[in-house]
Amino acid sequence: RETYIVSRTNSVWHLAAGTATGLGSDLAEWFPYLGQAPQAGELVSINESEPKINLSTRSYDDNLIGIVTTKPYITMGKQEIETTRVALSGRVPVIVTTQNGQVLNGDSITSSNLSGIGMKATNAGRIVGKALESTVNWSASSCQVVDGLENIVWPEDDGTNPQKPCYQL
Repeated sequence: RETYIVSRTNSVWHLAAGTATGLGSDLAEWFPYLGQAPQAGELVSINESEPKINLSTRSYDDNLIGIVTTKPYITMGKQEIETTRVALSGRVPVIVTTQNGQVLNGDSITSSNLSGIGMKATNAGRIVGKALESTVNWSASSCQVVDGLENIVWPEDDGTNPQKPCYQL
């Protein structure tokens, strides 16, 4: 299958071959990052001092740009050392916390003060999208207990994983 990417710089249109990388339902682009390599489902922000991204670390981060994707349908740009794919549009699994309340279908998702983790937006500010699923079934009996975020082994997910695991810190 051939895939083409159409882009525009000022008044000039460009047609380039793209890469269909998966069966996902999002459009992504390769972005260079600083610091820790962002993982699938984590929220990233534009770095304030370099033209790169890094994990979001502030609630309602004004520099919030997107979610690291899992298996995009199309990826634009070129993979290089220390780059990651960030979803520009489409459906993407995201890691969230309920520290700002249960997430319900249709709730806006923004960055939290937990590195790379999203939360329900209850104030005005940047968001990465709307929740398509709820966290209302998360409970002490349904969520595995872990000692820290670094101990979580996230399953591979293209946005259609029916298990949707949850964890308790």
